[in-house]
Amino acid sequence: MNKTQKTVYTINLKTIIVFYVISLLIFLAFNRFSYSRIENNIDKSISNFTNSTFLLMSNQNNMLSNLSYNSNYNFSNTDFNNMLEAFNKTMEENYNLLFNKLDSIIKSDISNIGYWLSFLSLIMVIFTILGIYSNNKILESTKAKSEIITNEIDNKINEFKNNLDEYENNFKSFRIQELNLKALMQEKDNEISEAFDNYKKILEIDENNFKALNNLLVLLGNYYDNYSDTYYLKECLKYKDTILKSNLDSTEKDTLLINLSNLYSIAYKKTSNKDWFNKADNELESIFYKNIAYYVGKGNLYSEYYNNTKELEAFNIACKNYNNALSKETNNFPAINGLAILHSDKYYHLENEYDFHKSLEYFYKILSFKNDNLIIRYNIANLLKSYGDKNDKEEYINQAKLVYEYIRTKDPFNISSIIAIGCIYFDIYKKTNDNKYFYDAVKEYDLALSISMDDYSVLEYKAKIYNEKFNRENNIENYIILLDILNKIIDFNDKLEFIEMRAKLFFNIYKKTLNSIYLDKFTIDFNRAIELNSIDIDLKYYIGEFYLNKYLQTRDNKFYEFSNNNLSEYIEKTNKTNLYSIISRAVLYSMKYSITGSNNYFDLSIKDFDYAYKNIKPRDNDLSLMLFEHRGKLYLSKYSISEEKTYLNLFNKDFDMLPQNEAIIKLREYYINGAEDIINNRKNNHS
Repeated sequence: MNKTQKTVYTINLKTIIVFYVISLLIFLAFNRFSYSRIENNIDKSISNFTNSTFLLMSNQNNMLSNLSYNSNYNFSNTDFNNMLEAFNKTMEENYNLLFNKLDSIIKSDISNIGYWLSFLSLIMVIFTILGIYSNNKILESTKAKSEIITNEIDNKINEFKNNLDEYENNFKSFRIQELNLKALMQEKDNEISEAFDNYKKILEIDENNFKALNNLLVLLGNYYDNYSDTYYLKECLKYKDTILKSNLDSTEKDTLLINLSNLYSIAYKKTSNKDWFNKADNELESIFYKNIAYYVGKGNLYSEYYNNTKELEAFNIACKNYNNALSKETNNFPAINGLAILHSDKYYHLENEYDFHKSLEYFYKILSFKNDNLIIRYNIANLLKSYGDKNDKEEYINQAKLVYEYIRTKDPFNISSIIAIGCIYFDIYKKTNDNKYFYDAVKEYDLALSISMDDYSVLEYKAKIYNEKFNRENNIENYIILLDILNKIIDFNDKLEFIEMRAKLFFNIYKKTLNSIYLDKFTIDFNRAIELNSIDIDLKYYIGEFYLNKYLQTRDNKFYEFSNNNLSEYIEKTNKTNLYSIISRAVLYSMKYSITGSNNYFDLSIKDFDYAYKNIKPRDNDLSLMLFEHRGKLYLSKYSISEEKTYLNLFNKDFDMLPQNEAIIKLREYYINGAEDIINNRKNNHS
């Protein structure tokens, strides 16, 4: 009941009560009046009766008195009886008259009272009817108003529900914005796990949130690309069904499927597993609208496939898709960048001029509208350096160095450019053996470490240059520095390359000092390397090298077998790409020939030496010197056994290719004298 209805009901109730009270008061007044009138009438009748009786009795008494005084009057019994009878009759009449009068009064008043009671009853009935009517009206009014109120309440409830839905939507929207902002900030701070969790929370609120799905796929794709963490790859793949079942429009779905395809493409790049390539390709083909992102994604996928397989068809498909993207947008950065990288990959593979210049052309085109892009400049510098290194053109290396230095001026904390400059100095040091470039390289590496002390990749470069210096000079000072660097790297990450480097370092120190402690340390690292990389074919080479040294020291045939088996397996499975391994096996056969004198081992050794000689690049001095020294020793061994001067001449020819310093001259004399002694001793024994 609302306020208005309550007021009407109160007024009606008050009106009935007022009328009812007034009726009671009227009846009370009437009753009082009737009672007073009856009382007065009765009093008046009784008074008249009393007066009449008193007068009658007074008259009777007077008459009797007169009779008693008047003795002359003879008053008989008959007269007395008559008189008494008359008196009684008169009294009786008076009584009857009084009774009738009272009866008449009472009946009259009772009739009046009955009338008024009937009237009052009628009023009560009327009021009751009015009350019932009024109550019915109130009920009808209440019902009508209740319906109105109910409708109003329903409207209010619906309005409240709508407002509540709107509030919930606003709250969800606010919450999504809050989580999205948090996730973006966490991405910026490289808090990948936290950002991932917040994107998941957004999708729990709204599973069709395109922005969250898109950001999540891009975030996890980039993280997997950088860190190869398969956990996030698997997490991303869980959202494929969400994408397919979502209520997103086709354009948004296509965008998400392209990102999912990019993720498959990254997985293919990481694993070279063609299943990932097929999944990525199928995902792209399921896209309804072939937009720029589709063509770029397709180009990137086949570019990666070309990088892995070197199949020209994949190269052409990648080019076609990138060009399709450019036909829709002339300066599309991802497409131009994709073409630049594609041609640079082909150049790095085939070393042809066309793709080198084509790659540079595309990179410079990007700089025409993205002049501040340091990554593009870094790629240009890498191309120039590679071209300069492969073609021995110093001017290109200098151009690359200028680009690296430009990057460093724009971004003093760009570690990649600093390391690249250090590597240029390192390469010059390896060519010239000039310590100035060694210290310049170390200075650059130390600068990079001052920017990021936790960047172990810089320590790795520093380890390589100190390893180079140690192998050249073999002094204790370099050994101490190199060992300290290697210990830091290995403590951080058991990386096979550096465990092997430290093992070789211990082995070289052992050969120099003959201290068995270093041999024990070498054995520990060597076994550790085997445990870490028991499947990797590269380990076979180091095992072969290890047993080669064992065989050279002990001439134990089991070490020959171990060395030959491991080196041969490595050479076969790597398609003879590592010439050091081939020369090592040639040395093994050469040693076996010098011990057994079997021409079979001589032929095997010469075959390996000749293959290495034909495939050595002109600038690879270290490998060339190694080949000439060991092949010359083989020829000298052949001379000492066969006594044919041809092999002595071949020995001298090979040693003529070595630097003609005092040490080499003395070594040549020592070897020749040794061979002559063997021949002379054999002749003396025969004689």
